[in-house]
Amino acid sequence: MLAFECNHSVRFAVVVEVLYVVDATSLVFYHSANLATDPSLFGQVFEQRHDRKHLYAFITSLLPFYTTTSFMFGYLRTTLLPVDNQDTGPVAMSPNQVTALLAEMRLQDPYLQKFGAATHCYTLQPCLPQRRLDEFEKAIGTMIPEDYRDFLLRFGDGGAGPGYGLLSLGNSLREFGPDPIQSIGRPFSPPASTSAMIEDRAYPEDGLLPLAHVGCGHMWMLVVTGSERGTIWSYQAGRDYEPESRELPDYSLATTAQQRLEANNRLTNALLSDPTRRLDFWDWYTDWIGRAPGPAPLPRTAVSR
Repeated sequence: MLAFECNHSVRFAVVVEVLYVVDATSLVFYHSANLATDPSLFGQVFEQRHDRKHLYAFITSLLPFYTTTSFMFGYLRTTLLPVDNQDTGPVAMSPNQVTALLAEMRLQDPYLQKFGAATHCYTLQPCLPQRRLDEFEKAIGTMIPEDYRDFLLRFGDGGAGPGYGLLSLGNSLREFGPDPIQSIGRPFSPPASTSAMIEDRAYPEDGLLPLAHVGCGHMWMLVVTGSERGTIWSYQAGRDYEPESRELPDYSLATTAQQRLEANNRLTNALLSDPTRRLDFWDWYTDWIGRAPGPAPLPRTAVSR
């Protein structure tokens, strides 16, 4: 429903513009014979075109009202009417609740101006069939973390989410290119400290599944295998992986680039030594829902580097 309304709103605006161009062109062709003999008629044709432009401008001005109204109906539909997918699972929120929250976020951003909104339109894609998930897990030789597994099956296979939105499982696997996806089943080896980090570490590394693009070589990753299983890590091209967190470095006393780097390293080392400060998939996703629409939430590496 929401995907239809988002695309339908864009098509509405495009159709209005096309009608205006066609209408203006038809006026000139309609009067072309008379214009050839009496060029002074061109002024009258231009006035007719100008008057019609106001009409089309008025129609276009109705777009925000149309968008808001249509998404309000979508919000009411997802809130009041039951859906077929199960509302019970390992996470606290139901698919209906998430869809309603996304509809409310879409109402607050009718022109899709927030970071990444034009890509995902605050819409989740259809859920992943159980059969396809089973085939994927068989191929990598392990099950993916339970909360993300549940999300794919009951909420959606990609769509609205941090950055440019959640990748579908298929698009996540395309990030591997010609490399075998079986690497997802091998344990991820996290760096012990910032001093042990590897420059230009392999992407995607063993045990990791790409979740979302942020642009400029930044990615969010889900650890599938290893001691960090189920946690979210951020990646910046040319660097190593770092644990994602709601915390930001303390730059209150940092006045130089070197001091900012030292502040970042202090936080990273603290996070690496304390697994209780990690975010799992659901922490990370609901944190985005709580903050959006608003400033683009970037991986911590993008903020601190």
